[in-house]
Amino acid sequence: MPGLLRSLAWRVGDVPWLPAGPPGGWWEDWYLVEGWTALGELEHRAVRGAPGRPHQSLAATAGGGAGAVYRLRAGEEAAVGAPRAAWHNKPGGTGYRDLERALAPMLNEPGAGWWQRALVLGPAPEFCLLSPEGPGPLSEAEPAGELAGLVVVERERVV
Repeated sequence: MPGLLRSLAWRVGDVPWLPAGPPGGWWEDWYLVEGWTALGELEHRAVRGAPGRPHQSLAATAGGGAGAVYRLRAGEEAAVGAPRAAWHNKPGGTGYRDLERALAPMLNEPGAGWWQRALVLGPAPEFCLLSPEGPGPLSEAEPAGELAGLVVVERERVV
């Protein structure tokens, strides 16, 4: 599909911002697209195009879910392949530039990517840090205090 750069699916188990998941836990899908137009085309094809019936059949068994649109704020897109994710919010009273400056050492690591929510469609935290080394250093970082709501999620790649 024009505009779709890459897609990945992960089994993530339970996360604190969602109710107890279905057997086997929750799933996380990532679609890297060239822009808003490609995102609209992806949605259109998923529910109306040739994959429409399989998508609708699978969606009927999902039992619910939540989503969001994230944009890469710093680092590399390749980070979407990382096996662990560190989800967090911005600490109250901390500016976005101050937070980014405090996280810069981790964001400058090869393969790291820091994603920020662009559209709120569910209760997930505002930020997601992905890196090949895992988010260990983020747990120890204290940019202007502890990161709000830090949750480290193990991810098992399925597609």
